[in-house]
Amino acid sequence: MLADVELDYTWGGALCLSANNGALFGQCEDGVFEAVDCNGLGLSRGSASGKLIAEHALGESNALIDQLLHQPHPRSLPMRSIADFAVSAAIWMKEFSAGAEL
Repeated sequence: MLADVELDYTWGGALCLSANNGALFGQCEDGVFEAVDCNGLGLSRGSASGKLIAEHALGESNALIDQLLHQPHPRSLPMRSIADFAVSAAIWMKEFSAGAEL
């Protein structure tokens, strides 16, 4: 159905987790903006961050953009074996606290 639809811009990314729920949001280089902060919350936070980083790139400002610009940066994860267990536990806890998204 979308074969003839042209997209001017897209955004996307991978699921990411940080040890402290920290995130990266803002301009990282000239003309390059980042919104890396879903921390297992998936589509809802990723979509909101994508919209807000686009607004920020256009020079807009609001309370949500300001909040994201001032959040803590991600802290490094521990060694792999501990991180694997911790990531699985963190995802389970976030899914449990989020409830069903049906």
